[in-house]
Amino acid sequence: MSDSDFPQYPTHYSQQPPPGGIPSAGGRLGSAPQIPRMPGTVRAAQVISFVMAGLGVALTVLQGVVFGAERAGGAAFGFLCAWILAALAVQFGSAGPGTRTAALTLSIVEALIGLGGMAAMQPPGLLGILVGIVTACLVGGPGAAAWFARPRPGYPAG
Repeated sequence: MSDSDFPQYPTHYSQQPPPGGIPSAGGRLGSAPQIPRMPGTVRAAQVISFVMAGLGVALTVLQGVVFGAERAGGAAFGFLCAWILAALAVQFGSAGPGTRTAALTLSIVEALIGLGGMAAMQPPGLLGILVGIVTACLVGGPGAAAWFARPRPGYPAG
C-alpha cells in the first residue's frame, strides 16, 4: 500500500473561532463567558496549607507513638492554626475578603506559634515560621486581594 491509498488529513488546524463568534451562555453570538481563574499565589497558599496540615497530622501521630500523649498534645497545639487554615483554604475558590483576612491572620499566628515551638524544641518550629510567613505573603498580595474581592454569583456586589 502506498501513502496515496489513505485519505489525506490537514496537517494544521486553525485556532480561529467559527464565523460569527461563539455562542455565549445567553444563546447570543459573541464571546464566550469568562470564568475567573484562581491566581497562582492563592492556589500556592492553598496547596501549602493542605501540605502543612497533612504534615501536622503525621508529626502529631508520630510524636504520640514515640514520646507519648503529652508531647503529642503539644504538637497538636503547634499545628492547630495549620489545621484551621487548611479548613479555610477549602473555601478559597468561592470565599470573599473575610476569608482572606482570616487566612492572613492565621498565617501570622502560625509563624508566631512556630517561633514558640522553635524555642521549646516542639513542632512546628522553623517549618511553622517559614510556612506562616510564605502563606501570609501569598495571601496578602495584590493578586489575592483582587481574587477575594471579585464579584461572585449569588452574593451582593460590594
